[in-house]
Amino acid sequence: MSDILDATRWVVATLAGDATLASLAKVYSGIAPAGVAYPHIIVLSTSPHDELTFNANKIRMTDIVAVRAVCEGESYAPLEAIADRVYTLLHQQSGPVPTKTTRVAECFGLEPIMYPEFDDTTSKSYRHLGHLYQLSVVED
Repeated sequence: MSDILDATRWVVATLAGDATLASLAKVYSGIAPAGVAYPHIIVLSTSPHDELTFNANKIRMTDIVAVRAVCEGESYAPLEAIADRVYTLLHQQSGPVPTKTTRVAECFGLEPIMYPEFDDTTSKSYRHLGHLYQLSVVED
């Protein structure tokens, strides 16, 4: 059952382990803590599901993971290098999930994410830029 967490574990470990990306932004799983610096990266599982054989034997767990860089302001420019680096690190990649007996068999960019956000309570604007990635997790 814990393999539903493995897709995001692998993405976070892959991104956090890259020195180039670490110099641009910090990576958070799910939600960034209040008060963290911008820009940063959010990794969020959006639709994990098991793929089964006709007699209900599990083949793999597949997930769509949203990975988006977030900055404060009205421009996407600070996010471009971050989003490009994330895509380079994840698209068409695979590898073991740290401290687990599972591995990501495949990861590929599905579709881009780009949207503005406005916080009415603080009157601040934010921008989000990234991709949805599809990952397949299998037992090693």
